[in-house]
Parts: sequence; C-alpha cells; structure tokens
Amino acid sequence: YRSGHHSVLEHASFTFKISGISRACSHQLVRHRMASYSQRSQRYCGEDGFGYVTPPSIELSSYHDSIENALDEYVHLKNSMGRPAEDARYVLPNACVTTIYVTMNLRSLINFMRERLCNRAQKKCASLLLMLCRRRMKCFVQSAKRMWIIRSVQNIRAAADILH
Repeated sequence: YRSGHHSVLEHASFTFKISGISRACSHQLVRHRMASYSQRSQRYCGEDGFGYVTPPSIELSSYHDSIENALDEYVHLKNSMGRPAEDARYVLPNACVTTIYVTMNLRSLINFMRERLCNRAQKKCASLLLMLCRRRMKCFVQSAKRMWIIRSVQNIRAAADILH
C-alpha cells in the first residue's frame, strides 16, 4: 500500500447491516456504485405503522402531522381501495425507517469516507459512516494482527524446517 499499489485493498471486504436510518439517508449511500446493496423492500414489505426519522432541525408538530397523513393515505390506498403496496408506497415519505445491507471492499470504503465525511455531507450520513468504520476497522486491525502472527509463525517454522 505504501508504494502506491492500492489494488491490494480490494481484497478486504466489509458487510454492514444498517438499521434505523431514513430512506433519505439510504439514498445517499446507494449513490456510491462501488458497493453492493440490499434494502428492505417497500414493494413486498408492508409499511402499515412505519417508523420514521425526525431531523432535529424540523421537530415540528406539522411535520409529525404530515407523516401521520401519509400513513393514513397509505393504509387507505392499500386496504380500503385495494391498491397494491407497490403503488400505495408512492405516498410514503423519505423519512420512513429502513434497513440496508452494504458490502464494499476497503479501497471503496476509503473512497466512500473521502466523499461522505466532507463538511458538505449530511451530518446523519457522516456520523453513521464514522460509527461503522470505527467498528469495522477494529475488527480489521485485529484480523490483520492475527494474520501477521500466523504468517510469522509459519515463516519461522518453514525456516526451521529448511535449516534442519
């Protein structure tokens, strides 16, 4: 890596399960095409009684009323009018809570951090990324240390075999 050969970073990959974020935040994640994503489907999963995220800057009763109106309309379209969930979901807000699985290699993760940790990034997305990276990097560093120890022991044993 120090010599500029970053392709070696593509062999380490990470998978994250991210829950409790808004669909608005998930849309920012999926803009990075160098990863694989699987998101909870609003087409096949019912959203009756969906959870939602409230940004601190708009903690208003009118916001909550709008969310409740969207929920009422969604339920009305599905249950009273018999519309399929895949069509009724069009009235759902980006504030709906979702779960998404993200898999990316280390090189892509570094690029992702470069893009999403800048001062123009949405704070929720940046704080989510920092939390994920802290957790994964601890595991990565521990794994790398174990691999180095195993490799070192193997090299010592190989050298001992050669000398005998």
